[in-house]
Amino acid sequence: VPGVWRGRRGAGGSMQRAVKVPGQMDRPAVCGQARVEDASVQLASLSMPIESIDGLVTFSAERVLIERVTAQVLGGTVAVHGAAALSGREVGNYRLEIDADRLALSPKEGIDLLLGGQGALTWQRGDRLPKLQGTLRLGRARYTRPISVGLTDFTKKTRADVDTYDPKLDHLSLELRVVQSQPIRVENNLIEAELNIADGKEPFRLLG
Repeated sequence: VPGVWRGRRGAGGSMQRAVKVPGQMDRPAVCGQARVEDASVQLASLSMPIESIDGLVTFSAERVLIERVTAQVLGGTVAVHGAAALSGREVGNYRLEIDADRLALSPKEGIDLLLGGQGALTWQRGDRLPKLQGTLRLGRARYTRPISVGLTDFTKKTRADVDTYDPKLDHLSLELRVVQSQPIRVENNLIEAELNIADGKEPFRLLG
């Protein structure tokens, strides 16, 4: 998938392929199917491998059809189906429907997330990035990082260090509605609180 699977470090598993080459000698057309069973792949952007990959893909000279692909990642499950249109030897566009459940993430110490959701990942030639649209579900969100506050912090002037934004490092464009199954829990040395997303008038969205 262009623009998404960057930095693959390793892969394993089995694949069965059945290929036909009909058409004229000077213009052959390749078609067939591929079945993947119990495969795995390690991406540089993920600390854990994507495992137990099972799926069936059919293809022709004009398109690739992902019948169904399931995998275990970050302690949860992901299911994908969709199609990609081919233009010669390159992908012209694609649309993938994604269903994810119980993905456990800890981006930093003291931040604990359990995520799920449904969405569509789309891209066509000319787009800078693939776009992910849909619903992101917070099954659990806990913030337990301690906060250090001194008396001088309220009086002295400090300079905040902000990382420089580099758009070349972006992998996706996001347009996600965020919903929660339970309140966001904050527990540290400074505060104990539960936070709820108020989206009665307008949905709370994650854009970027």
